[in-house]
Amino acid sequence: MIHYAAGNLALALLPAGDWTELADLLASEEGPAPWIHDLVGCIHALARGESWDENETETGPVSEDPTIGGLELARIAHVQGAVGDPRAPRTALEGMRLLDRAAGLFDDFWCGWWVGAEEAMRAGDAKVLEEMLALLAVHGRTEPPTGVRAVTASARAWLADRQGADPAEVEAQWRAAIEEADDWHATAFAARYRARLGHWLADQGRTEESEPLLTEAGATLTQIGAGGWVAELGLDRNHVLR
Repeated sequence: MIHYAAGNLALALLPAGDWTELADLLASEEGPAPWIHDLVGCIHALARGESWDENETETGPVSEDPTIGGLELARIAHVQGAVGDPRAPRTALEGMRLLDRAAGLFDDFWCGWWVGAEEAMRAGDAKVLEEMLALLAVHGRTEPPTGVRAVTASARAWLADRQGADPAEVEAQWRAAIEEADDWHATAFAARYRARLGHWLADQGRTEESEPLLTEAGATLTQIGAGGWVAELGLDRNHVLR
């Protein structure tokens, strides 16, 4: 029971950006169960710019329990993506399917979805991202949790941009992702979405609007110790130090 509660806490601290408390929890003997400990620990370490076991890129057999197996595949996908393995989006999608089978769009599904969306965007894999969104669409009118809505908006924004949609639609989706992440109190994830919107605005020639977003994102990620994400998102010293 202790490990179950610790797992829920770890999955809350990660998006919130409370990473000092998260590090203490992960190091505790009363920390999360292994499948949550390793996934959250992997995301946290790579976000900080630290190393993770690069040997964990092979899918192999995972737990027959759909929740545990889905989270194990999410971890493997994130490691694959970090080393440039093109299998990452497809691995993440398989993990999402297991999590969907376990609890639909609820419980731990958001974490698998976040990994899936991020890995599809990192790999530039629009096809797999469309398959991921189709998996969500099966649930029809079911109102997903805020975290799932935040990730979904970010995926739609990226996909709309790739497909040459009206810039107003792209911007609206990025702003929706930020709003949902803020409502979720997901400080770390909201900063990532602000950085992405900032870069998109800069590409549109709207520099005056982009700079505050990039500066805020850089400051937030630096404050929580996400040096790996600062580098990944192209937030230079000016954005970090202003």
